Amino acid sequence: MSALKQAAGVWYRHRFQMVRADGFYDNGTYKRLPPQLSWQRGNIQPASQRDVERLPEGARADGAVTVFSGALMRTHGSPNELADRIMYNGTEYEVSTAAYWESHNVYTCTKVGQ
Repeated sequence: MSALKQAAGVWYRHRFQMVRADGFYDNGTYKRLPPQLSWQRGNIQPASQRDVERLPEGARADGAVTVFSGALMRTHGSPNELADRIMYNGTEYEVSTAAYWESHNVYTCTKVGQ
């Protein structure tokens, strides 16, 4: 039996957990809400040198991955919008860049804590 699953006409091999953290400002104090967890599917591979070079200089650490997925994940947009994170093979990554396509989306994610 194949480990592949199809979504939106694209076959995805890997299963990962997406973590979305939200919060809000209340009288100048930032308050975090409990994170939302969801299981997603995608193809995950080591990031190419070209993808790593597109990352901000401080985020160019070893271990970046590229994720091809139908999931809608977000990057850091504003103080009220934190980047999504994924858990894959016991490692936590943060979504650093995103490109949205008609059939799938492409994300570059960097290891958290490097």
